Amino acid sequence: MLNQLIHILTQNKQRCLLWVKGEQSWAELQIQSWLSQIEHPLDTVWFGETLVNKSPVNSHTNPHRKSENVHHKERAQNRTQNQNTDVRIKQYQKMLGQESDVLVYDAYAGLNSDALGALVGTIKQGGVCILISPDVPKWLNYVDPEYSRLCVEPYQPEQISHYYIQHFVNQLLLSSQVLSIGQDDTHSPEQILQNWCDAAFTSEDESDKYRQELKERYRQNQNIETLVNSPAPVSTYLPTPVGTNLLHSYYKTCRTEEQYQLVQQLFELSQNNERPSDPKPLNTQITNKQAAVLQSDRGRGKSSSLGLFAGLVLAYCQQQKQVLNIILTAPHSTSVSGVFHFCETILKQQNIAYRIDKNTLKTEFGSLNFVAPDELVHSIDNANIVLVDEAAAIPSQMLLPLLSERNTQYGLVVFSTTIHGYEGTGRGFEYKFKPMLDKALCKVFDGVTNLSLTQPIRWSVDDFLEQDINQLLMINAQPSLLNFTNKSIINSDNVSFNL
Repeated sequence: MLNQLIHILTQNKQRCLLWVKGEQSWAELQIQSWLSQIEHPLDTVWFGETLVNKSPVNSHTNPHRKSENVHHKERAQNRTQNQNTDVRIKQYQKMLGQESDVLVYDAYAGLNSDALGALVGTIKQGGVCILISPDVPKWLNYVDPEYSRLCVEPYQPEQISHYYIQHFVNQLLLSSQVLSIGQDDTHSPEQILQNWCDAAFTSEDESDKYRQELKERYRQNQNIETLVNSPAPVSTYLPTPVGTNLLHSYYKTCRTEEQYQLVQQLFELSQNNERPSDPKPLNTQITNKQAAVLQSDRGRGKSSSLGLFAGLVLAYCQQQKQVLNIILTAPHSTSVSGVFHFCETILKQQNIAYRIDKNTLKTEFGSLNFVAPDELVHSIDNANIVLVDEAAAIPSQMLLPLLSERNTQYGLVVFSTTIHGYEGTGRGFEYKFKPMLDKALCKVFDGVTNLSLTQPIRWSVDDFLEQDINQLLMINAQPSLLNFTNKSIINSDNVSFNL
């Protein structure tokens, strides 16, 4: 069944949520059976402890468990069998910036919104998020393990209400895009999948061109290059004349025109606001110190954009025979594998030799070096450019050295983060660090540029899974503004506190 679902999703350039309801041991056995029948290797992430031990059926199809995260290079070297990564509650942030085909999220281990949101963001187009949970009546009374983390004295986990679980379940039941399979279902999973396809890819509104496109794709079993309203391939866009062939040659690597323009803008900021045709050295004599803040939703290509920018700068330094060092920091080294991958892509396009030693990529005239956030203060003296990926997941105190007037070596620092953050809460960066950045505008930086990416890159514009997760986790929710009427009814007589 899972093999057929992934095939349908891949054809329709979609992702979806598969809700498996029932006893934990039954759900695990069901999912293992589906995974063992997959026709091609998959990268699978499994969140939560498992009750059932996994015994391989054969080395080509059955997933094997690993206690640590799987790096992309390791995946590339061994693609004859599935790669399965175990993730615990304290480890999920290590998956930021990585990719997977299937996510199995076991709600028996606790419904952690940050972990679920982060891990769903790793799923590639054509992938599936499998949610394991008790049946609805039992789930509404289930003492979630997360309650132990949330409750404070003198309250006990059993005393905490289930309001959020009720919201979560209601949204699952309301969505026609969620594929639901239960232990007590009378129909087979294959029949349920067929019924779901008929409903999910059919629109009641005949004017909805996107839904009609999906409907025709599903019925005719045809691969269509682009979705309705999705960006055209970037190869159809003419590059901006800039006096160097670097920007001309790399633009096909960008997935959207928006990404191409963003990388070009970062490149121009790195040149002290001079056009790339200007032969002045690149940040070797700092006359105009710049900061950029890149904020976007998940899957918009922030990490890949940083990698393309780094590769472009290193290629330009090679061309101009100028020495330049780039420092890259992020919560975990595993989360920047995409940055290094796209940097390497640009260098390969330009036939530039490089070598990788641990967390450092070196060319003849430059380097891209990853440093942990707590080591940043000791490393930025040697940097010309600083890139901060997943900035909201880094404590603001660790980023403060970048705002110091004493650090005058680097000419550009780029902070990349998610708008509706699963990176912790993401609010520390928004409400604490950004105001400090604004204050540093006059003393430290000559300019602060706000950038964004809006078009999805890893999935479609109208992705089923993104829509459902936004509703389930209330990611796009904004608090209502209080007016005088609202204020008048808020008083001690009609306000109560409930767990």
